[in-house]
Amino acid sequence: MRLILVGLVAFGVCAGTLTASADDKKPSTRRANAKSADESEAPAEKAALSKSEAAEKVLTDKGLKKDDRFFLLDEAAAVDKFKQIKNLYDDYQKATMKSAAIAGYDETLANMQMQQKTFQSQAQMLQSQINQAGSGVPRRARGMVSRNLSGYRQEESMLKNQANQMNQQINAMKSKAPSSNDRKVASLEYEKSRRALSDALKELEPLVTPLTTQYHELALDKSVVEAVATLRHESGTNYKLGPSDDLHAAAKVIKDLKLAPKHSKSHSTAKSSS
Repeated sequence: MRLILVGLVAFGVCAGTLTASADDKKPSTRRANAKSADESEAPAEKAALSKSEAAEKVLTDKGLKKDDRFFLLDEAAAVDKFKQIKNLYDDYQKATMKSAAIAGYDETLANMQMQQKTFQSQAQMLQSQINQAGSGVPRRARGMVSRNLSGYRQEESMLKNQANQMNQQINAMKSKAPSSNDRKVASLEYEKSRRALSDALKELEPLVTPLTTQYHELALDKSVVEAVATLRHESGTNYKLGPSDDLHAAAKVIKDLKLAPKHSKSHSTAKSSS
């Protein structure tokens, strides 16, 4: 009997120990499960971040740096030089506009003079036809011929009036004509400002041209295009590949000056308007 009691007591102690052990393990199990859930969510977030980071790394490896919404090469030297010569460019633009205004005056006046000559020539041609039609006509038929020619006479009169009106406009234009001194000054200012800007651009062009060439190559690079597209999609920001507005303006100045005439038209067209 005593042995039975001892056995029951021992069994109870073991059962209690096992129950306590199981209860002790429950918190750790919950913590492990929670940790596992957190880790299952982490890969998606981590993958999204790594996608953006990978795209930006592609651009960084190409020498590009994020500047607001743009990814730019190192434009500092070119942009600084462009800002230094901007006053020269402004002077050149003013001189170009003054020269263009004089050249525009000359062209307008030349067109008006040509139109006046056309009116006069047509009126003279009609007058000649009228005279020929009336010559050698018997006296009794002259009335009928005159009636038939009335339309020609009206057209001749209209052409003469147009020629006279055009002549009045030409005289009004000539009263506002730029003087020979105005033409000379405009021509000198144009050539001086162009030469100064051209000399400055000799230092700017070697800084700008390699950058614009590199931007063109980057724009054709599939990895760059895809990286920028990825960053747009992931961030919702409309990122763009350079150049910056300043570098674009510098390249345009270089191009415009190469296409510009070396000499002003304001002086060379003076004879045509005299």
